[in-house]
Amino acid sequence: MTTYILVGGAMRTSSPEIQAKLATAIQKSASMPFKVANVFFGESREQWQDKFKSRQDMFRVLFGENAQMRLTTPETFLEDAVWADVIYIHGGYATRIAQYLDKIPNLEKLFAGKVVIGDSAGAVYLAKYAWEAWTDERVARGRGLVPVAVIPHFGSKVYDNNETTIDWESAERELAVSTDLPIYAIREGEFEIFEEKS
Repeated sequence: MTTYILVGGAMRTSSPEIQAKLATAIQKSASMPFKVANVFFGESREQWQDKFKSRQDMFRVLFGENAQMRLTTPETFLEDAVWADVIYIHGGYATRIAQYLDKIPNLEKLFAGKVVIGDSAGAVYLAKYAWEAWTDERVARGRGLVPVAVIPHFGSKVYDNNETTIDWESAERELAVSTDLPIYAIREGEFEIFEEKS
């Protein structure tokens, strides 16, 4: 069974209770101790190490020593994906994620039997369609590994410490015009789980 978890964003800054809910979802699909490959391709490369450290801290609080963590790079991604039980594709820009992961054929086979988490831009990349709030405010196509449409950060009023003026209901209507797939409007700190037989 392959488990995809699409996160609406801001999981690292969510409450301990919300983080614990994600931890429970991971534990249902991956036996502990488990191995986590962290993918930060959506961010500029100079940020990866600092982002990884903050995620290590989050996982350490949630799982203690029961999670081994790796920071994956384009050079080690294939090896790390085979090694991992959990592949966590963090946020940033979905187009940057695509620049790296679109080069890999049969990505769904590589992910088979694993827990694959897409957070914010990671969710945009994994879904078939999405409405991108923070980058272009437009409908975008993802890799389509999860055959749904998503709107991460749904309802958020602040981005990068600035107030937003996004009309979220209008965004949902715009996405509905582009696809007849189910639309998941996912708020920050919330997530949706999709399972498929490997």
